[in-house]
Amino acid sequence: MVDVKHTEPVQSGFIAFDIVRIEMSNLPEFVSIAFLEDRALIEKYHFQDSSMQELIQNNIKNIEELAKEKEVKCYGIFLEQTPIGFTVISGKLLYSFGINIHCREKSIKVAWLKWLKGKVFDNNFVVCLYRENTRAINFFLRNGLEEFSEDGKVVYLVYSK
Repeated sequence: MVDVKHTEPVQSGFIAFDIVRIEMSNLPEFVSIAFLEDRALIEKYHFQDSSMQELIQNNIKNIEELAKEKEVKCYGIFLEQTPIGFTVISGKLLYSFGINIHCREKSIKVAWLKWLKGKVFDNNFVVCLYRENTRAINFFLRNGLEEFSEDGKVVYLVYSK
C-alpha cells in the first residue's frame, strides 16, 4: 500500500523516490538492503561487537519490542522502484532508519530528511543515537537538529520549528 509519493528537486534536476508504508513482516528485507556493504556501520558506528546479520536481527528485535508498547509505523524507501532503505517512527520519535551506502548522496539524504520534517513529523521530532554514531549525529546537526541531551552513551537530538 503506497502511503507517500515524493518528488524532490535537487541541483541538476529532480530526484524521484517513493516512501511506502510497509508491514513489520517486510521490515527485515528493507533493513538488510539499507545496511548492505556498510562495513563502517559495524566497525566505527555501532557500540556492540557483532556481525552484520546480528546487527540486523537486533535492530528488528528492538523495533518489535517497541511495537508491543507503542504504535510503530514502518516505511520502505524506493529509488526508481528499487528498495534502498527504511524508516521506523513512533509518535514524534525517529526510531530507526537507514539508506543503502551506495545511495547516500547528499540530495537523497536531504530529501528524505525534508520528508521527515514536513510530512511525517510536522516539524517537531526527536532522534536518539548512540554516541559512536557520529556519521548520523553530524548529518542531523548539519541539517537543523540540535543536541538537547546526552548521557555518555546516547545523544538526543531535537528538531522543532
